[in-house]
Amino acid sequence: MNLHLAVKGVLANVLLISFSSLYADESPAVSSDARSSDIEITSETQSTPWALSEGELERAETLLQGLRGALSDTRISPIEVLGIHARTEAERRRYAEQWARLQIADAERVLAFERAYRVAVRDLLGNKSVINRQWLQPRTTGARLEANDRLLFFTRTDCAACVALGRRVLKQAGQLAGIDIYLVDETDPVAIRAWAEAQHIDPSLVKRKAITLNSDAGLLERLTGHTIEPPYLLRQRGTSLKPIVLLGSP
Repeated sequence: MNLHLAVKGVLANVLLISFSSLYADESPAVSSDARSSDIEITSETQSTPWALSEGELERAETLLQGLRGALSDTRISPIEVLGIHARTEAERRRYAEQWARLQIADAERVLAFERAYRVAVRDLLGNKSVINRQWLQPRTTGARLEANDRLLFFTRTDCAACVALGRRVLKQAGQLAGIDIYLVDETDPVAIRAWAEAQHIDPSLVKRKAITLNSDAGLLERLTGHTIEPPYLLRQRGTSLKPIVLLGSP
């Protein structure tokens, strides 16, 4: 039996430059029938990676035909569907633990690849920089922004100065091509999402990619060639990157 489940992935890549996977992309409204038939799960994939029985998969499919399919993103996993609609507390806890194990295992794989990537870059480039240093013009006392500019904001989760500058940066949301926020001290997608919620970042802006949430993963050091403590702000205009200070009052 072909079982149609709306699933497209287990975990977004937590260390890619676009970390918008923390929030699902917006998509046009469609009927629950159309949503639940986007992906076809064959018998070869039924047990991988979900480790669910055929009966569990059938129940998840049935739930996706109704309200769950209408409300949830098409990439929701059958484990999440069953956990949300658990019939007992024990069942809810079992699915939560199953989903957590999958997330943790995938995060470990991603981090292992990131470490291997950094070693590969170091071996290939040595002391060379990937970035053209001419792009990084001297910091100015102030800068006016244009609609096609992007801001790259490097911040920490435990930095009062970062919070103050972050509020000013977020005021530009929707007025620019985009704002890319990079946390230099956090790689866990759950923690980054919690931080974004604490900063009152509008999830709808993240879904539209007006704001992206990212782990720095050494990007600031690669861009500047040396270690810099956040907060740090770069303006991207075309191919030019320029350290800036925002004009106006805090």
